[in-house]
Amino acid sequence: MTEEISATRNGEFSTTPYIHEWSNQQIAESYNSKYQIEDDFKWLKDKLLVPVKPVHVRKDEHIRAHVFICLMGLLFYRYIQFKLRKAGLNHTTKELSEILENIRLALVVTGNNKQGKFLIERMDPKEAAVFSTLRMGNYIRV
Repeated sequence: MTEEISATRNGEFSTTPYIHEWSNQQIAESYNSKYQIEDDFKWLKDKLLVPVKPVHVRKDEHIRAHVFICLMGLLFYRYIQFKLRKAGLNHTTKELSEILENIRLALVVTGNNKQGKFLIERMDPKEAAVFSTLRMGNYIRV
């Protein structure tokens, strides 16, 4: 597939595919999947771990680094979704975000024991399925 890169007025670049070389199926798949990109950027603006709009970042290289971190976070969520889908668990990015937010780890210290113990708080079935599928227990000492 050949693509042409063209500059827009404000210095941004867009990629324009040569649609006339595409099959009808490729055009339909491309059109039907555009909502995913729109949803991703909407989610980036609303929810992401690191807000897209930097409050105190003004230098160009800092803004680029900030956006890179945001996109890496989104890529991480997409990778988790991919792993979960392979296991038969289909969650939207929003649902996955809520499920991961609700998985809680507590540090419990009893008596004079200076070393605490990590405990996973009670999870609902969706949270437990994500936790076990991603083998999250392997990354913490419970």
